[in-house]
Amino acid sequence: MNETHVRRSAPSDALPPALIGRDDAMAAMVAAVSQHALVLVEGESGIGKSRMLDECLADPALRGRTVLMAACPPLREPFPLGAVVDGLRAFHERLGELALSPLAGALRTLFPEWASWLPPALEALPDPQETRHRLFRALGELIDALGVDVLVVEDAHWADAATLDWLLTLTTSHGAARSIVVTYRPLDVGEGSPLLRLTSRPPRNMSWERIALEPLDVPQTGALVKSMFATADVSDHFAAFLHEHTGGIPLALEETVRLLRARRDIFRSESGWRRRITEELRVPPTVRDSVLERVTRLDPPTRAVLEAAAVLEAPAGEALIAAVAGLDEAAVQDSLAVALASGLLREAGRGAFGFNHVLASRAVAEATPIPSRRRLHHRAALALSESEHPPVVRLCRHFRESGDVEEWCRYAEAAAELAMEAGDGHTTVAMMLDLLTAADHPVERLVRLARRLGAAVSATAEPLLGLGERVRAALEETLAHPGLPAEARGELGLRLGRLRFHLGEFEAAMAGLEAAMPDLQDRPELAVQAMLLLANPMIRAWPRARHLEWAGRAERLFPLVGLPVERAAFLSNQAAALLCLGEEDGWRVARALPTDGDSRLERQEIARGG
Repeated sequence: MNETHVRRSAPSDALPPALIGRDDAMAAMVAAVSQHALVLVEGESGIGKSRMLDECLADPALRGRTVLMAACPPLREPFPLGAVVDGLRAFHERLGELALSPLAGALRTLFPEWASWLPPALEALPDPQETRHRLFRALGELIDALGVDVLVVEDAHWADAATLDWLLTLTTSHGAARSIVVTYRPLDVGEGSPLLRLTSRPPRNMSWERIALEPLDVPQTGALVKSMFATADVSDHFAAFLHEHTGGIPLALEETVRLLRARRDIFRSESGWRRRITEELRVPPTVRDSVLERVTRLDPPTRAVLEAAAVLEAPAGEALIAAVAGLDEAAVQDSLAVALASGLLREAGRGAFGFNHVLASRAVAEATPIPSRRRLHHRAALALSESEHPPVVRLCRHFRESGDVEEWCRYAEAAAELAMEAGDGHTTVAMMLDLLTAADHPVERLVRLARRLGAAVSATAEPLLGLGERVRAALEETLAHPGLPAEARGELGLRLGRLRFHLGEFEAAMAGLEAAMPDLQDRPELAVQAMLLLANPMIRAWPRARHLEWAGRAERLFPLVGLPVERAAFLSNQAAALLCLGEEDGWRVARALPTDGDSRLERQEIARGG
């Protein structure tokens, strides 16, 4: 643990619990990490995954290993590679000594603050998948250069898809010998998550170890309580009582025992530790309840520190906590000492403090009155925005929760752009959708956000995973705005029509595209896109002549489309539409398409258009 300026108060009579019932798992984990393996540590919330990881890394057998910690926070839409980026920032002092190849220039989008140390930026690639692969290779080179022996990804069930895909590439590539430790909750892994591919089969180029942590049994529950009070005077009956009410989850046990002690529902007598009227005890059924009751018994400055830490979510230093809590440095130091002694906060390393578990953090945040919570988020946003390298994603959340829509928009749009550059189109769509629908906007900003949302939907090759219907509803509501300019109405009508096609709503798509045509008359490149969609015989209600009419109108507009890439894409769609209509003329158009000698960019645009 790093040194800290916090003045610690006298220790509580309830000590931190010992690591109980994990001897075999600990031995297996230390052995696997020592032998360069993929180690999967799974278990439910509060089961002790992080505690065992800390004990493992502190084992003498692993002394001197370089560890990269990537802790995934429970964000609504995690930033691509955000946990890895935050973990690597801890190594910034070593950058000057590294010899990096030009490939590392791809890291500039993730680490703009490292511009003076990184090679020049690389030329942009037209294919997002190629961009992502290059970024993954650059990250691999960086951790190789840093000599990372152990890569730890905590709470991988909250990880973004890019981080999980990167982990998959590390486990299948031949490179530096290192161990990878992944902790996660199996029940919180969503359908289709890349994490399932990582956990479902052994990697080809690494050994692996799966460690599944189970709840403690009754004897182990008793042993845990005994370790907290450094005594053997804990009856089997009391251990069974605690096990029944907590399910043997170590975190729930610890929180419950501390709460019982704070309420004096257990006490020390001449014969040992005893409990009051066992059957009538209101033992909290969840960690949240126990946390909230413990919080209410603390002094106001300590509660203010806890509320600030809860709003911040990520571990933070004394200065940031003080700024958010609205307290002076001395008061924060004293309150941090009390919070640490209470077991609610822990020192997360490098002088940063955070809650022991995200559930405790959420419990405190949700219990904070809404006006106070907004004020705390506003303070957090101001403090973080004044830092040397403002964290864009965190500022999005704080400005959003504080109600500052203008600043939220500014940072959210920047974060969405970074996500798209990283190849994470799904995150970009989710962020822009939230921004468009969760607040009221003036017409100018409404148009800008809706355009960016529509462009993100069109550009991403990833499945929308349930977002499609929400995007459609948002675009429909935007189109219904009475002050929408005609130019924007036409473009958004086209975006909505394309989305409806993807959702299988062909009749609505056709009707909407026809309605958008008058507003596209001054934008031939967009008008041609709409006409070619209308030329496709997707619904039986339209006669063949109606589709042919739109195909002909599109062909007459071709001379007004300037870019060769766009013309090629339109020709591809035109050929497909004519051939679907049984028109021999479609072969003439197909023969005019670019050949294999044309550029990669043109071929990609043609495929996208088709």
